[in-house]
Amino acid sequence: MKDYNKTFFNIKSNRFIFNHIRRDINKKDGFFLHTHEVPELIYILEADGCHIIEDKEYKLKSGDLIIVPPATHHSMRLKKDSSYERYDICFEPSLLEGMDIDSIYNNIKVINCAEHSIISDIFKKSDYYSSALSENDFTEVAQMLIKEIFYNLISYDSSHNIEPNFLSPILSKAIEYINKNLFEIKSVTEISDALYITESYLLKIFNTQLKTSPKKYLISKRLHAARKEILLGAKPTQVFLKIGFSDYSSFYRSYTNFFGHSPSMEKYYGFSNEKY
Repeated sequence: MKDYNKTFFNIKSNRFIFNHIRRDINKKDGFFLHTHEVPELIYILEADGCHIIEDKEYKLKSGDLIIVPPATHHSMRLKKDSSYERYDICFEPSLLEGMDIDSIYNNIKVINCAEHSIISDIFKKSDYYSSALSENDFTEVAQMLIKEIFYNLISYDSSHNIEPNFLSPILSKAIEYINKNLFEIKSVTEISDALYITESYLLKIFNTQLKTSPKKYLISKRLHAARKEILLGAKPTQVFLKIGFSDYSSFYRSYTNFFGHSPSMEKYYGFSNEKY
């Protein structure tokens, strides 16, 4: 089977990306672990596999809505020779100004909308509008559809969550330690020592479960935090020490390699330049 991509629609504006695609997968693990600076919604129509969010694994089925907060490591793991169809939305938080979206992130991870047809219908409406309206008009309507989805999510709580499988107790403890001590950790050895395991075993756990190393995971978390500070107006030369780098040159190299531009150029890069 060859990979087959069909794009039903793909809207890109300076505040959001909204698309509907279908893909046939001809190899396992066709997706990689990644993060976004902005929130992401993934609505599953068809998938044979699971979605990884940090240390949690969610078995996917039709009607699942995945809510990924900013700077959260996640990845699809799909079976070979399977079909994958979904809607995907990435958006600037300012699009939902006035809504308490943080409370939604805290309460909801993955839910199934089979019993909440309103949300399913919103995504179905997007297909109709994409064919019936001009691109400019559809972009305006799509923005309202995104808001409508979140207004409906407000009525949900954690009792509607789909229960995940945890990838590894050690991975969960390591991520918890990193999140609690993100800017103070001096080395990966500190993490392994806190968990009473060897550094090589910690590396094996991260490589096996998340396809990355503890060091790369830690640095990516710090760089996302740095970018948020810079976008809020902080100077890069004031940020690097705060987020755990010992010198500016190493921070500059890491930042440029990770985001594709230097910290000082951040003000010229907006949502439309994000890499998804």
